[in-house]
Amino acid sequence: MYKYPIEETRGGVILRISVRTEHVEEKLALEGDSFVFYTPEPPIKGRANAALIRFLYRLFGISTSKIDIIHGVRSKNKIVILRGVSPELITSKIKALFEG
Repeated sequence: MYKYPIEETRGGVILRISVRTEHVEEKLALEGDSFVFYTPEPPIKGRANAALIRFLYRLFGISTSKIDIIHGVRSKNKIVILRGVSPELITSKIKALFEG
């Protein structure tokens, strides 16, 4: 099992992320056993979702076409799938983010 809350499936790597909008800065945090994404974007017209996808694109270096919100498009609690990447890659990028 992985230290971070990620799940490997046949379709890709699953992340469960809670989104908190209208925050001062954009960042990903680990709170308890889940990820929290903070964004200055408001939760209207998909702006917070787009900010989350852009952030994950920059963090993991994978195409936005391989990042999908598969549950929670209209909710603050989201399930995101990252296709075509290994859980080891995702874990190493997250480790670098949180542990330097």
